[in-house]
Amino acid sequence: MPRTPRTPPKGLSATSPKNSKACIHDSHSEPDLTSAAAARKRKYSKDHCPVNQIDEIHDMLETWKAEQDLVLKKLTSDMAALKFQNDQIRVTNQEIEKSMSLINSNYEDMKSKLLRLEEERKEFIDCILGLEQKVKDMQHSSRASSIEIKNIPTPEKESVEDLISIVTNVGTSMNVDIKPDDIRDVYRLPGKAGAPRSIFAEFSTVHMKNDLLLSTRTFNRSRSLDEKLNTETFGLPGKRQPVYIMEYLPPTTRKLFYKAREFAKSNNFLFCWCSNGQVFLRKDKGVKQVRIESELTLNNLKSKQ
Repeated sequence: MPRTPRTPPKGLSATSPKNSKACIHDSHSEPDLTSAAAARKRKYSKDHCPVNQIDEIHDMLETWKAEQDLVLKKLTSDMAALKFQNDQIRVTNQEIEKSMSLINSNYEDMKSKLLRLEEERKEFIDCILGLEQKVKDMQHSSRASSIEIKNIPTPEKESVEDLISIVTNVGTSMNVDIKPDDIRDVYRLPGKAGAPRSIFAEFSTVHMKNDLLLSTRTFNRSRSLDEKLNTETFGLPGKRQPVYIMEYLPPTTRKLFYKAREFAKSNNFLFCWCSNGQVFLRKDKGVKQVRIESELTLNNLKSKQ
């Protein structure tokens, strides 16, 4: 097939010096193929081999796994220790609970025993108070007709006849006829050394005792302090001294009477007296009298003040 000649583009000529110069300037030298090959070799050197990178990653994973194994082992050991401690604590708590249960049971038993003992104590107190009252009643009934004469001088030698004479003389001074046969018993009571001992006299009847006490009160009530019953009233020798005639009280009642008088002074009770072996208090005139059966009665009165 015959070639068709091609016409160059308009304005361009194959032989144009300008075009030739442009072609010369546009041409490039041949690429440096040796340098490119070296670069490719460096790129795929041993340090940058994918196989080596995988080995490094594998080594890192192994190291991490070993470290994690150690941590896990330590955690497992710590957990085992904690579990052991918890077991010990659980056992200890169970023992404590058993001990507390035993203590609580013992406490309840002790509480019940204490309540029973308290009830028994109250019963014993009531029984003792009842027995004391019976003893007082027996003492009073056995000494219901007895008097006590205080502050009569005691001579060096004194016989029963001398004491009988003193008692009959007291009766005569008080306008009460007392015969020796009316005196069942008479003697001096124990007393302090150097002080006159009281005379105890028991009459044959309670009526005679009451008559003598009533006459004594009447005698003293109608006289001044200096003229009240004294040794000169009975014609006794020696220095003039006041004489007191009162109902004989057994030791328990005497002690209660003393406490009642002290209570009356400290709590503004106007009257405190003893009659037929009983102790009485009265706050004021016209106020109801209070019988003092024991010190408990005084304590109850004090709490009401």
